[in-house]
Amino acid sequence: MAQEVSSITRVGTSEPFELQVARGQIGFHETVHKFGFNSAIDTTLATVWLQGGLYSYLGSASTLYISSSSANDTAAGTGARTVTVSGLDNNFDVKVETVSLDGQTGVELNGSTWFRVNRIVVNTAGSGGANAGVLYVGTEATPSGGVPTNKYATVGIGDNQTLMMTYTIPRGYTAYVTQKDVSASSSAGKFAILSLVARPMEESLM
Repeated sequence: MAQEVSSITRVGTSEPFELQVARGQIGFHETVHKFGFNSAIDTTLATVWLQGGLYSYLGSASTLYISSSSANDTAAGTGARTVTVSGLDNNFDVKVETVSLDGQTGVELNGSTWFRVNRIVVNTAGSGGANAGVLYVGTEATPSGGVPTNKYATVGIGDNQTLMMTYTIPRGYTAYVTQKDVSASSSAGKFAILSLVARPMEESLM
């Protein structure tokens, strides 16, 4: 049986750096694949995320809650049951929490130090196999119909994860964009203009 090595560069061969990072073979590096969708593009500047419109960032560290527009997204329901929310705390360090959903009632994401939400992923679901309603992260414990006024992340019905092209780099890391892929379609023969926008640290704190 051939001996396994952490990287074939150790035996005088080479392979793509990104592949080695994805395998976890290179310390202090990790890959991030961001993808998003917006079905409501018009002549107004909008963020590529399912909610539509321009994304509004939290102005300060806050207590956040996750809720659903459907009562079936609950710990024993037919929809989404548990989810993992990842983002950053007030020090811009990585913050991750897995919770059980409670339908249209908000479930607190531990602590009042959430400053950014980067992603939501559905971990387990009932017989429906996916989230039955739209999942929302907001600042309201009891949002009307499960829909908070201010939304900081959303998961579309049946998507099982966020589709939002926003990401805040954790403290101590530097991001390098290595690839961009964009597609757009219109029945009216129109075209889309996409901008890649970066916010410096001092702006992200505002």
